[in-house]
Amino acid sequence: MFKFRNLNIYTATVPDRMHHLDLGLFKYQIEFTTELLKLKPGKLVDDMNKRIAKIPRHSGLKVFKKGVQSLSRLTASEYRDMMKIMVFVVDGLYSEDLLNVYVKWNEMYLLSRLENFKESDLQDFQKAINDWGNIFIKLFRDFSRSNLKFPKLHSWIYHIVDTIREHRAINGYTTETYESLHKTYMKIPYRLKAIINEHRDNPKLNKNMSKVDNFHDRPWFSNIAINMNIEELSDYQTDNGICYAQTLLITEIRLPNKSTPLHLALVQWYDFKSEITPFVYGCPLLELVELYNFIEIEAIEDIVHIISRFDKTNEHFVME
Repeated sequence: MFKFRNLNIYTATVPDRMHHLDLGLFKYQIEFTTELLKLKPGKLVDDMNKRIAKIPRHSGLKVFKKGVQSLSRLTASEYRDMMKIMVFVVDGLYSEDLLNVYVKWNEMYLLSRLENFKESDLQDFQKAINDWGNIFIKLFRDFSRSNLKFPKLHSWIYHIVDTIREHRAINGYTTETYESLHKTYMKIPYRLKAIINEHRDNPKLNKNMSKVDNFHDRPWFSNIAINMNIEELSDYQTDNGICYAQTLLITEIRLPNKSTPLHLALVQWYDFKSEITPFVYGCPLLELVELYNFIEIEAIEDIVHIISRFDKTNEHFVME
């Protein structure tokens, strides 16, 4: 390694968040988690992979049907999708520290994406970094040949806040845009062409395909967020005016004295699992209750991603 007396590498360069976090520290965190679980009794790695595979599909979210295998082939976008689900995957799997390292990672990562930082934001960001870093080092030091003495970790904990003070938000200096374009217009078409060529003469493709109402061998229903009327808010515990439900049926009703039809959805309602702690890991924790109603389609605010809590009965997280 070259040493220059008047050169400080941390002020001479700025980190690329995609390579520093998505493809860097978070990738290490997944790898070290796997190594940690391998050393513990039972088949915890298999359990983790099974949980990852059971995460329900949602628009825009990558499904990892083989768990954390083939990490080297994941893109930054896929690692970000994994960030969204890992808290739910490790919930109750091994230890509180393992859960908290992913909770603290998400808190820190969200702050890293701010477009503008006030001094108070930088102080909160440094605290979030320290909270995550302390657990990360405690958990994974023994799984690193260098005892976690690698530049990305050191730079992130001790220098990133000063870098932001000098150069502003790290969103402004990243190669992510250009690499995403390369993936969209080069890698994906190339792989699709390879798949087409591989299966062009497959006789199975000539067979008839039938449509069923099951999704991965089980009935599939949309989970929705419903914007409650102001007069109803006092009757329900809500998430900032939003309640959650599962759609069972969508129908159109025409009445003799009405020129326009009614578009209604039959829903089964979720309620908060606890009035005392309605949010866990920053997400609403719900239970499905035996309450059904028809609602107007216009009341539906959005489709939401709800993940059932592993090893628990009728406990569900709203992924936000």
